[in-house]
Parts: sequence; C-alpha cells; structure tokens
Amino acid sequence: MLKKFSDESKQLNKSILSLAIPNIISNISVPLLSSVDTAVVGHLDQVSYLGAIALGSMIFNFIYWAFGFLRMGTTGLTAHDFFLAIITESTLDICPAPIPTVFVPLARIIAFDLTCLATFQA
Repeated sequence: MLKKFSDESKQLNKSILSLAIPNIISNISVPLLSSVDTAVVGHLDQVSYLGAIALGSMIFNFIYWAFGFLRMGTTGLTAHDFFLAIITESTLDICPAPIPTVFVPLARIIAFDLTCLATFQA
C-alpha cells in the first residue's frame, strides 16, 4: 500500500531540499578539492610535490574546520529563533499583544532551562 503525499507535504519537501542540497554540495567540495589536487600532482615527476599538496590540504582543512564551529554552533540557534518568530507571529493573530510579550519569552526561558537540564543529566 503506497501512501500518497499531499501537496503541502510535497512543497515542504521541496523547500527542505532547496536548502539541503547546496549544503551537501559545499560539504562534499572540501574533500574533493584535496583529492583532485592529489590526483593531478601525483602525475608529476617529484614526490616532494605530492608531500607539499598533502601538507597544504591538511592545513587548509584544519583552518576550514577551525571556523566550522561558527556554522555548526549558530545553526541550532537560528532554527530556534526562526521557530519562535513563527510561534510569536501566530499567537499575535489569536491574542492581544501583551500576552505573547510576557509569556513567549517566559516559555523560551523555561524551555532553554529544561533543555540544559536534560543535556547535563544525560
């Protein structure tokens, strides 16, 4: 039995893929860069060229991933804030402005504390 997807589900999948595919390609490009350099220089006469490319690739990868924490560290925060913006916007349609102004930040603080508590207990 095949389950048919709704148009809304298909649209969501397309929007997720439109964000994920460039990210996948950018993550694949770093090891491919080193592999292509090694393959091209491997045809040269001296072995020292290959050693230089290997050392240069290691330095490049080290520098690239040394700043990778910025990307990895801000992804969750950005998604969290984006979700809270959607929640806040939808609650403004339902209730008056002072209620989300008080309760949404309070809920955010409680959720953050619970997340930290669960993380440190694990």
